[in-house]
Amino acid sequence: MDALDSSLFQPLLLIAVFWVTIVSVSKHLHLEKHGLETHTLYIIYKSQRVNNLLLRLASWNPLFWRIVGDIGVATAFGQMVFLGWLLVGNLLNFFINLPLASPMIPLIPGVTVKPQSLPYFFVSASLSVLLHELSHGVLCVIEQVKVKNSALLLAVVFFGGAIQPDEEEMEKKEGIGRMRIYAVGSLTNLIVGFIALFLGTLLEQSLPEPFVTTLQWINFLSINLAVINMLPVYPFDGDGVLNTLFERLKQRGTILRTLTGGGFLALVGLNMAMSFIKFGVISF
Repeated sequence: MDALDSSLFQPLLLIAVFWVTIVSVSKHLHLEKHGLETHTLYIIYKSQRVNNLLLRLASWNPLFWRIVGDIGVATAFGQMVFLGWLLVGNLLNFFINLPLASPMIPLIPGVTVKPQSLPYFFVSASLSVLLHELSHGVLCVIEQVKVKNSALLLAVVFFGGAIQPDEEEMEKKEGIGRMRIYAVGSLTNLIVGFIALFLGTLLEQSLPEPFVTTLQWINFLSINLAVINMLPVYPFDGDGVLNTLFERLKQRGTILRTLTGGGFLALVGLNMAMSFIKFGVISF
């Protein structure tokens, strides 16, 4: 086994041992009685405390959260336009001006994310997802949409949050209210990403290198999660925002939703295919 294989094998082995131990202990002690559900690849901790946290955050200043939601809706459409322009332009660069093309690859721990980058990746991704889901939950409370389940999620070494609004109440919610719920998560990620960029730039010389690297990963993942999540493709939030707008057009709206989603999906697929063809597998 060469050095690269060894550096990849050891952290994966530790993760596997840790995970099997946690799942085994949880099942043996029947911790599901206390809200802890263990599955093969993930663990969910359901607690009224999460709902209480959402209620406290929402009651702080409802008008503020509605304004945040309105800003989220405005930026959502801006992100869709920007993403479409970016995907088309990048795809053209693969054929016209390859040095300007940016590779678009999925982040796969241990494959496109180097073993030495895994701690930064997991911490940054977990924070981004947790804040994203909490912001959805707060806007659900503000817009009086029942939250069926709210929980903390641990998937292998990845943690985050999971907010499940009542589907029937979401369907009944119309217009700007529903759009706010869908759009606020992406806006939260944008804000977190730019804060991390500002702090990383400001404190680069005074912070230890691991902290600076973590801030860089938070910036990178938060911004990318914000933009990608506005893809008008199910199950991304961009589809929810656009569908709320299109459903007023009834049958024509359904056709527009299908064409828009299919077009974006094709652009993403073509960009990823050309990235692998031209650049191969790239690791961060």
